[in-house]
Amino acid sequence: MQTLNYTMRRVLLSLIVLIGISLITFLIVRVVPSNPAAVYLGPKATPEQIEKLNDEMGFNRPLPEQYMIYMQKMVQGDLGVSLKTHRDISADFGEYVPNSFELLLLSLFFSAVVGIPLGVISAYYKGKWVDQITRVISIFGVSVPSFWIALVLQYVCFTKLNLLPINGQMSVEVSLTNPVASITGFKLLDSILSGNGAAFLDMVPHYVLPVLTLSLYPFGLLVRMTRSNVIDVLGSDYIRLAKAYRIPMAKMLFHYALKNSAGPILTVLGLMFAFSVTGAFFVEVIYNWPGIGSYSVAAILSLDNPAIMAVTLLIAIVYVLTNLITDLLQAWLDPRIRLGEE
Repeated sequence: MQTLNYTMRRVLLSLIVLIGISLITFLIVRVVPSNPAAVYLGPKATPEQIEKLNDEMGFNRPLPEQYMIYMQKMVQGDLGVSLKTHRDISADFGEYVPNSFELLLLSLFFSAVVGIPLGVISAYYKGKWVDQITRVISIFGVSVPSFWIALVLQYVCFTKLNLLPINGQMSVEVSLTNPVASITGFKLLDSILSGNGAAFLDMVPHYVLPVLTLSLYPFGLLVRMTRSNVIDVLGSDYIRLAKAYRIPMAKMLFHYALKNSAGPILTVLGLMFAFSVTGAFFVEVIYNWPGIGSYSVAAILSLDNPAIMAVTLLIAIVYVLTNLITDLLQAWLDPRIRLGEE
């Protein structure tokens, strides 16, 4: 019952936050001097055509009325029509969002698989050379901008060594001769599920540099967070008791110490997923990745107001849901946490 009450309160608060964000975004977009109808029709449109479309799209109505119409459509799942692509924004999202989420999930997966064990090892060898090297790498990961890392990797791995491709999700030739059937929307996974080996082998090298670029920041943060929490746990009484009973070191570290450090680590993972949605914008543009980041940048440059508002709302929803799910999982993993209590 307590979890249900907490969840309901968080959902209500989340709705208020989303309404506030939608209102602020709506006002900012309307303040920017632009003519959506002119953007939609193109440079050859006549003033009469532009004025007619403004009337049809409701841009000549008072702002409060425009906002109410906008919110009514949002509730119905109508995100509007992109002024740049001339398609429903929901259809654009169906094409671009899975590409971004696949990239983000792969990045977080490799960050966690490598970063968490390395953080545990660094905590165990605190002050030793292993710890020093790990800390330097983690500091590098969290301090260097992802766009700079992307440019360096492009220069080294493509320009100098010609080892890995730097453009797009897959090569044009393979996309034409061996297109990937859409099953889940995640193309790399779909290539496996559909048995499209040629597309899979072509896509893997294209994923390496973007995934590596996006992995460095969460990797560094996870190493530092895991190390700090495990060091605190290793000083507790039950760990001393485990040492006295000669419990194997691997079990003591990864079963007892890591398990009791899982709450903060899980929180960091959740926040990193939400943060990476916006952090991927530069990376997607640099690698010409067909994701929501590239879509958003194109929308901003072309003053595509409906797309800008839809992307902003999408990012806000991701943040809100990620925080809610993270809190609930943390309470499930650690029964000592009482949701909603001080």
